[in-house]
Parts: sequence; C-alpha cells; structure tokens
Amino acid sequence: MAAQTIHRLKYPVKLEFRQSDGSIRDESITELKLRRPAAKDLRLVDSYGSQMVGMMIALIAALSGQDIEVIEKLDAEDFGDLSDVVGDFLPDGPKTGATG
Repeated sequence: MAAQTIHRLKYPVKLEFRQSDGSIRDESITELKLRRPAAKDLRLVDSYGSQMVGMMIALIAALSGQDIEVIEKLDAEDFGDLSDVVGDFLPDGPKTGATG
C-alpha cells in the first residue's frame, strides 16, 4: 500500500477564520491526505480502549495532520470511508498459530 492515501471528501468541511481586522474568511477542506501510521500512532488505539469512534477520530487526525476539531466536523459518510482507509493501514491481529 502507498505511503500516503488521498481521500477526496464527498462533503467538504467548511471552516471560518476570524481575521485580525474582524472580517471572516471561509475555507473548505475537500480532501485529506493520510500517511501510513507509525508504531507511535498505534498507541492511540490503546489509550482509547473500547471508545472506537474517539479512537478513530484521533487516528484520522494524527494521520492527516488535521486538528481533531476538523475531523469531528466530517460528514458521517466521509468519516466511515476514512475509517475504512485507516483500517486498511492497520495490521491484522497477532497470529495465534496454525489452524487446520
């Protein structure tokens, strides 16, 4: 699998930024680039225990370089698609021996 995956969002995330002059600047995030996780990223899995949604939000944020607040604004469909991408990056569980 590639070192980085680009996922185009079906529903872009819209952000507003207040400028120093008081005006508001809008920005849309239309894609996320996710890098392959390093071992340190997998510590997030342990730290969230059974809180799967929180763990996946944290992993997507870490792998994309986006703030958690941005990932929390993702449409549910995009979140599901990105969760699948992250899942494909993760190793299968530990081998328990030969079967059959």
